[in-house]
Amino acid sequence: MLEFWRRSLDIYGHYKVSQLSITLRSLPPFLPPSLEPAAREALILGWWDGVHERNSEKMLELCLEMRGFYLKAGQFLGTRPDFMPLPFIEKLSSLHDRVPPLSEKRIRKVVEEELTDYFVRKNKEKEGKKGGIYVGGNSGILGGGSNEEEKYINKSEKLLLKNEEEEDKVRRGEGGREGGREGGSVIDEVFLSLDLKKCVGSASICQVHEGRLRGFEEEEEEEGGKTRKGGRKRRYENERVACKIQYPNAERVMRSGREGGREGGREGGREGGREKGEEEEVE
Repeated sequence: MLEFWRRSLDIYGHYKVSQLSITLRSLPPFLPPSLEPAAREALILGWWDGVHERNSEKMLELCLEMRGFYLKAGQFLGTRPDFMPLPFIEKLSSLHDRVPPLSEKRIRKVVEEELTDYFVRKNKEKEGKKGGIYVGGNSGILGGGSNEEEKYINKSEKLLLKNEEEEDKVRRGEGGREGGREGGSVIDEVFLSLDLKKCVGSASICQVHEGRLRGFEEEEEEEGGKTRKGGRKRRYENERVACKIQYPNAERVMRSGREGGREGGREGGREGGREKGEEEEVE
């Protein structure tokens, strides 16, 4: 949110300084009184076009770098030539179908972090089933119905230590099924291939890449919902998929943007109410 206000104040401040500068340049001796009104107006409009060009580029950068809510807002403003200057319309209209995707390096980091977190959670769930009920975070394990506090603490410490070791393995791309495949990325545990160099499509909160799944084994069930002994089958192996990857901090940015919009709406409502009350008082 602070980044938004920093960028917004830069645009607003530039407009105020430009307004003062153009007003002064419009006066003699900068513009001679003998200048034709049409030529005078064209010259002033040219100065303002330069200001709009600079600030529309700044707003486009804001939308693209902060994404989420701000990109959505930019898309809306790009459809409003009734109150937005032409350079803004030209720049922001590109947000409808020409959003540049994040780099391969940045989007790879997002995928690896998401998959790592997933495998770490699965590790903790598995350990919880073995030794008790996993409560969440580092809060401990509720072990096997024992009332002996010392036994509970020892068991918790051992299990949490094991979870931390497994987490380190996953982050290093080690650890078999719970981590990445040996010598590879954690991405290789889920995908046979995932093309992060080529983006199929990008929008306000995510971008899409093509991949093929490695597949997984699951237990087969008989009629009645019972698991058939020894019955396992492999599913989705080599299946072509579209992998939709959410931009970093997209959820946080959308939430902060919505909160800012609500606060602005409430403030506008209060101002409107005060103005209405003042009008009624005058009458």
